[in-house]
Amino acid sequence: MADGRAEGKLVFRRPYSDEFLDFCAQNFEVAIWSSRNKNNVELVVDIVMKDFKPCLLFCWGDYSPSNTFLVDDSPYKALHNPPHTGIFPHSYSYQNWTDDSVGPGGDLRVYLQKLADADDVQTYVRNNPFGQPFITDSDPHWDFYSQLVV
Repeated sequence: MADGRAEGKLVFRRPYSDEFLDFCAQNFEVAIWSSRNKNNVELVVDIVMKDFKPCLLFCWGDYSPSNTFLVDDSPYKALHNPPHTGIFPHSYSYQNWTDDSVGPGGDLRVYLQKLADADDVQTYVRNNPFGQPFITDSDPHWDFYSQLVV
């Protein structure tokens, strides 16, 4: 069953969402940005984040590639980002009730626990790939992507 609706689309919270958000709040400074319109993002954040929403921050003054990290299921969204500053887990399907990626011991959760202890984001990500690969010039669709990276 959907947890809510935003702009006519159903929104589903992933299993272990509350525990995962608590983990993130304890180990990271969390911000959300999106290519979607602001109203849609706010609706989804209200549904997904609930009580966690006041913990979100969005400022860039003290952040650099060595301490900033992107998690997104679409590698193309990081084409303009410095290398090794993000991971791209496979998309979540609300039909997968056994998904435990963000739960205790889940693959994404374990990865982020280790990242929280790392001295440098880029070094950790370079040495510990996760999920879908970062798009590079060896990608079979590079001719298309290279036009976006101008």
